[in-house]
Amino acid sequence: GKVGLGDFEPLKVIGNGCFGKVMMVRYNKSGKIFAMKSIRKAHVVKNKKVRHTQTERNIMQMLNHPFVMKLHYSFQNSGKLYMVMDYLNGGDIFYHLSVSRRFSEERTRFYAAEVVLALECLHQNNLVYRDLKPENVLTDSEGHIRLTDFGLSKEDFQEDGQMNTFVGTTEYLAPEVLKQKGYGKEVDWWSLGVLLFEMLTGCPPFYSKNRQMTFRMILSAELNVPEWLSQHARQVIRELLVRDPSQRLGAGKRDAEDIRSHSFFAPIDFDAMMRKEVAPPYTPPPLANDDTSHFDSRFTAKVAEDSPTQSPEEPTAFEGFSYQSPSYRGNPAAAASHV
Repeated sequence: GKVGLGDFEPLKVIGNGCFGKVMMVRYNKSGKIFAMKSIRKAHVVKNKKVRHTQTERNIMQMLNHPFVMKLHYSFQNSGKLYMVMDYLNGGDIFYHLSVSRRFSEERTRFYAAEVVLALECLHQNNLVYRDLKPENVLTDSEGHIRLTDFGLSKEDFQEDGQMNTFVGTTEYLAPEVLKQKGYGKEVDWWSLGVLLFEMLTGCPPFYSKNRQMTFRMILSAELNVPEWLSQHARQVIRELLVRDPSQRLGAGKRDAEDIRSHSFFAPIDFDAMMRKEVAPPYTPPPLANDDTSHFDSRFTAKVAEDSPTQSPEEPTAFEGFSYQSPSYRGNPAAAASHV
């Protein structure tokens, strides 16, 4: 039968945004814990985000990758859309950075390498992520990462195509996005450079409290890479944060291959990593499956319940949204693979 809201018991709020909220839920049939994102349709329609929402769902449904968030179910009622995903209780990289201030090169390299594999998978499927930042890199209970939040991603991107939409998060925007003259998948590698810099030093390379100033810095400020980082770390950051996208590490056809073969990643066996055989250098302290202590208490203190909503004006905008993953229809062997 069809899976719907009644099949899940809400346990805790773990995230909240203008779109709706993310709750930790229990699937009644199996007792398994999931994360459920609910999105108000009226908000989506009003803010012209119908495409974004469909994209997010499509990507999580399509990709079957160890480091990309997987969609298990999606369904809707008159007022809301729901997406049921894996619940990861390890906290995001933003949380871990706030605890540790910065990471060792070993820990940084591990997270970055798993991110590279996830981005490689996206690019091979003609997808550009466009929103890499610490908040969107989640960790599981073992310490492996998972990319999440594909609302800003671009589907069906062709090799020599160009995108023009001004999307992303200020400190992570590539210079070519700011110039608004068209850009390609290289924006993801720029963001990887920013992420690497932030994981190693504790702050992004170009940042001001004033947003316009941050934009100016991204376009023209000198990149200061701390001398105390290893030569390989300094080198990979400099090669990713090249303002000319055609000269950037990962540009053109070589894409992720360029980054995988960089000296900074020499200690990583990427094939073993893909099989999750590389042990994470940091494992979060053991927690119960339904523990939320790695989430912001501003959210987890809220009452976990699904709030009522008004229906949007265009019910047809969300046709084809519902989905059940094959592995959860009782036959794990039938799980579709899209690698």
